[in-house]
Amino acid sequence: MEEKKKFQKQEGDNEGYGQTFMVSEEQKLDWADILYMITLPTNLRKPNLFKIPCLTQTRNALEQYSTALRELPIKIMYKISKALGMKAEDMNLLFEEDGTEMMKINYYPPCPQPVLVMGLCPHTDAIGLTILLQVNEIERLQIKKDGV
Repeated sequence: MEEKKKFQKQEGDNEGYGQTFMVSEEQKLDWADILYMITLPTNLRKPNLFKIPCLTQTRNALEQYSTALRELPIKIMYKISKALGMKAEDMNLLFEEDGTEMMKINYYPPCPQPVLVMGLCPHTDAIGLTILLQVNEIERLQIKKDGV
């Protein structure tokens, strides 16, 4: 726990380790540990986040993944613009090619009462494109729960 506190999110800052900040007593909190960090451009990174012990072993893979992933959203947005009959330049005005890339890693620890929790509360990602990579034995992503 002490190790986690070294990389803890600070109020007003999304980057770091932790959970969603509680803003009211009625707020539903996500049942997840979250690591959120800027990966590109490298000058916007918080160097201390790349010193997290579990990342030091995989830093090279993280670098390669982040760099390779840089091209994917550009290709996807190009295909979307083409399908919509837009010029690629128009899409570039909406999404800069040298924009910021962020990585959010969610860990869902086992819950003693799983019927009482939801991994993440209903939400909308406030970015142009979200790319999900699932790396465990769960082969599905539940978009809606009980019609919500």
